[in-house]
Amino acid sequence: MKNLTFSLLLLIALISCKKTTNMEVTLPTSGKLSYKLLDDNGKGMPGVNINLHDLVDGLNIEPVVLSRIVTNANGVADFGELNPGTYYITADSPKVNNVAYIIKEYVQVINGGMNEKSLKVTDFSGSITLRFGSYFDQAPASGIGILLIPFKKYSTSPIAVLSKVADFKGTTNAAGELSFRVPSLKNYTVVAYDLKTGRTYDAYMNFTVNTNENKNWYYGLPL
Repeated sequence: MKNLTFSLLLLIALISCKKTTNMEVTLPTSGKLSYKLLDDNGKGMPGVNINLHDLVDGLNIEPVVLSRIVTNANGVADFGELNPGTYYITADSPKVNNVAYIIKEYVQVINGGMNEKSLKVTDFSGSITLRFGSYFDQAPASGIGILLIPFKKYSTSPIAVLSKVADFKGTTNAAGELSFRVPSLKNYTVVAYDLKTGRTYDAYMNFTVNTNENKNWYYGLPL
């Protein structure tokens, strides 16, 4: 009887070892992307159009727009699931302190991953230090009024009019210098003028800075 019981237990063990469970494993084939814009106080910026572009390798053409999403109340544009790869983000000129910024950058989507980008609009900026002097003896041009005007808004109008469309304003110091933190990739026209009379000088220049670039310019004036 003991031998019979042992044999039955052995048979059951052998049958159990042969039993297999078929499991279906599904590997992720996409990733996710959300993009959040903040103002200088860290508050989300709603109502901004965020454009997601596909890159066309080897072709000198504009990236193809795949999706356009408006940021929600928290400043987030959720693009959901995307194929893994590199994409290009642009935004429709979000404004901080009434100054429009240009948003252009590459983002990466990883297979099975979640890319949650969160950044300040003003991160897309660089600095410009302007130094002014006399054409004739290079003496520092102190106390000169300076306007930085977006190139497309510049005209030969009086200073009172130009001042209204300027993004930045200031006055040169004793060394004839003045520095600004400005949006990157934005073309500016510099206007130098006499603070007392409003007369503009007969010399202008344009400049553009890249993100995190520190640029220095010297400019001669007929003083």
